[in-house]
Amino acid sequence: EEKTIEAACEVLKTGVPRPKALILYVSCIDAMLGNDHSFQTEEVMRRYPDVNCFVLKMCPITRYSGDLPLSALQHDMYQALPPERTEREKIVTFIGTNIAYDEENELIRIIRSGGFTPLHIQKEGSYDAFLRVRSSALNLCLMPFGKSTGELLQARYETPWMPYFARYDFSAIRNTLASVCEKLSIPLPDLDAMEEETAQVLKACAQKIRGTELVIDSTATLFPDDLRNTLVSCG
Repeated sequence: EEKTIEAACEVLKTGVPRPKALILYVSCIDAMLGNDHSFQTEEVMRRYPDVNCFVLKMCPITRYSGDLPLSALQHDMYQALPPERTEREKIVTFIGTNIAYDEENELIRIIRSGGFTPLHIQKEGSYDAFLRVRSSALNLCLMPFGKSTGELLQARYETPWMPYFARYDFSAIRNTLASVCEKLSIPLPDLDAMEEETAQVLKACAQKIRGTELVIDSTATLFPDDLRNTLVSCG
């Protein structure tokens, strides 16, 4: 336990420039020993008040418990945000996945059209962007793993959140986009035109893979039947 503190302080003492945050990334051995790392992070921050020190876990032994590794990782990552609230900004934050959004996504276009800035910490890549999550006007949860994170950020910063899972059914997509626009007070775009544009893209893509046997499993999408029906409708 003392070695962990000394090692952390050595990193902070020799790092140039000094890191703004330091993660103690622990393995399942620590979980089996029942180690409490809170006193270690507190001691590191006592010695270096300008550094945010926190713990993340790699614990595959919990994979069949209620605390699933992917859920715990998302939760712990945002748990590390400073508790102080900041002034609300016109930011929409994406949580629940480490895969950043595509600029051509229809949701991103709608968000930008309303004067909002999309934020995903993987795309931004800076600690300052990570801190801006506290200022978000809305958090969109892209995968179920982020549910507890959405609840955490709502409880701590009063930031509303909603699920926004990738769907392949046009009616479901319309409903979700309408919900986002309502929460952000953004005028609803021409969904008919957007649907027609999407349908043309899908048909063009389908032509390229026509005759190919496809297998869809649960790691590809949360809604395999949606995707299957869409692919079949495109030929």
